[in-house]
Amino acid sequence: RREGRPVQLDELPKGLIGLLSSRIDQLEEGRDVAHAAAVLGRVFKLSFVRQSCEFEEGRLKRAIENMQRLEIIEPCHGDSPFDYQFVHQLLQEAAYLSCPRDVRERLHHQVVTLIEERFPALIGRHPGYFASHLRRSGDHARAARYFELAARAALKLSANRTALDMADAGLACLQHLTAQEERHISLLTVRGQAA
Repeated sequence: RREGRPVQLDELPKGLIGLLSSRIDQLEEGRDVAHAAAVLGRVFKLSFVRQSCEFEEGRLKRAIENMQRLEIIEPCHGDSPFDYQFVHQLLQEAAYLSCPRDVRERLHHQVVTLIEERFPALIGRHPGYFASHLRRSGDHARAARYFELAARAALKLSANRTALDMADAGLACLQHLTAQEERHISLLTVRGQAA
């Protein structure tokens, strides 16, 4: 209405995620940029989006401007190390879910490759973040290993709830694999310590 378009109530999508997804669908050309940003999380660095998907600079700039115009993202303020954030967590989730599964897996794989090649220090500082990208890229064996590392790191900080969540995520990864008894026992040990 604000932009002078008529509202067809019977054409509106059903449910909240449907409504939010329709906002993502309005992006047309920049929809893949929104998908790449959503894979990174609610907050993201523009350079990370650029490097992980190798978008052309002008196209990326137009997509970001369009996403801001549609109030999908906003600049981060203050001392945040990130450039932009989704206006709401549900918008990030809608952008993530509107991305086809094979594209999501490919994007997660590209993020994993980027972290390994250009930001290896990030792996040691945030193994849980790295593990979640591994799991979503389909590399369950490595994901379980990094979830275990994240659980052990959380235990050292007495963050038992986080350690429990990381161990559970690692155990969930093992359900997709065979012959991982040692990792299974190790994750159960960490889970027991956290509990």
